[in-house]
Amino acid sequence: VGGNHSFLITINDNRRKLKAWGCNSYGQLGNDSQENSFIPVEVHFDSHVSILSATGGEDHSLALTEDKQVYAWGRNDDNQCGFMTGRDQAISIVPEGEKKKDFFTIPRMIDFFNRDNVVTEIRSTMHFNYAFNPESGKTFSWGLGENYVLGNKQYQNEKVPFEIPKEFFNNLHPADIALGSQHVVVALFDPVTGTKRPTFEFEASGLVKKEEKVEEEGAVRRKEPGLPEDKKEDKPPVVEKPKEEEKTDSKDNKKEEKQTDSNKDNTEKVDNG
Repeated sequence: VGGNHSFLITINDNRRKLKAWGCNSYGQLGNDSQENSFIPVEVHFDSHVSILSATGGEDHSLALTEDKQVYAWGRNDDNQCGFMTGRDQAISIVPEGEKKKDFFTIPRMIDFFNRDNVVTEIRSTMHFNYAFNPESGKTFSWGLGENYVLGNKQYQNEKVPFEIPKEFFNNLHPADIALGSQHVVVALFDPVTGTKRPTFEFEASGLVKKEEKVEEEGAVRRKEPGLPEDKKEDKPPVVEKPKEEEKTDSKDNKKEEKQTDSNKDNTEKVDNG
């Protein structure tokens, strides 16, 4: 799915076709129009193209074909389509008070992904994208580069796919990548041993809290991972009342008793009178 549009893949005559529906203000449905659609419409690809997967950002879309080509369409003002601004069939609109916007209403192939840069997975979010290959370890990013989301160690856009150096991931390969609006999470694995890092196995890593009944002075407490078996639960300190305060209270009580007796005497005198 994209920000305001969705996809589905249909299979017909051994060809996988892509359909889309939803918001289409920047041509993100890829049907050569800018009209929104409440029902799935076919994305315009050449007849020989068969789609493996699709994903979308806020106003743009990506598709990966079975022959490992990557196509992009929709909004491109932050280079999220991976094309140089104004290239191919880009339509330029300049609303008053806004910067120039470019967008594509039909899919265009990103020529960068060729035999030397084969990817098997694509990810997209707001205004940037990632494409990667777990087997080769190659990872690419492009689009809006705010908050260093592209892994290029710079606060700037990448107009075309940028290959993130393997050293960035300590020579580990990406097993999966998840994109937030302004951050990226990568699950890595060692290509030699096949060990995933991190494992994300909470039980094994001790991140899950376990509740155990511990019979200790009749209390049930929550046991934290790594807590020694024989460690007793801390009790709140008992605050004793200062002796001076007790004396003061005692004096005050006596005064109150005397005052009460005095009041009684006065009452009796009045009654006798």
